Amino acid sequence: METVKTKNQKGAISMFVLMAMLFFLVTVVGIYTIGSKRAQTQTESVQLVKEKYYTEGEENTIFEQRVSNSTTNIPIYTKEQLWSMGSGKEVEIEGVIYHFAASATYELKNDIVVNIEADMKMVNEANLTKNGYEIYYYNVENNQYYNLASSEEYDLQKDGYYFKRKEMQSFI
Repeated sequence: METVKTKNQKGAISMFVLMAMLFFLVTVVGIYTIGSKRAQTQTESVQLVKEKYYTEGEENTIFEQRVSNSTTNIPIYTKEQLWSMGSGKEVEIEGVIYHFAASATYELKNDIVVNIEADMKMVNEANLTKNGYEIYYYNVENNQYYNLASSEEYDLQKDGYYFKRKEMQSFI
């Protein structure tokens, strides 16, 4: 049986550890260099875009153009916008920011279906111009659609509100 002579193996383990550490060091430095170069390229790109497209003070002008100072004919497309009527909230509709004040007038731009059971929130329809569109209140119990009605002429009463049955002509 042959014995390993340790005197002939001088520095083999040290050489292996040194090579492994050198490999690790080169890998870490390479990753750092790549990341640094990416960050530098990104910074240069952002600077080029700013130089080409940005004008000092322009951001306020663009924001002011998006904010509507009008409180008349605020468009309503969804039930969430309908429920925001008169709430004082700032709501963005089609890229324009409207202030939903109590004194504002609103314009219905879509038929809106509201589930009487699940998401029933009543709004004051006095400031709402319907333009041929309707707010339909859907009753799950009898699978029917209703509109608000007066207390003299109604088919359904729910939570102190009166509803008249209404056929939906154009709703899919």
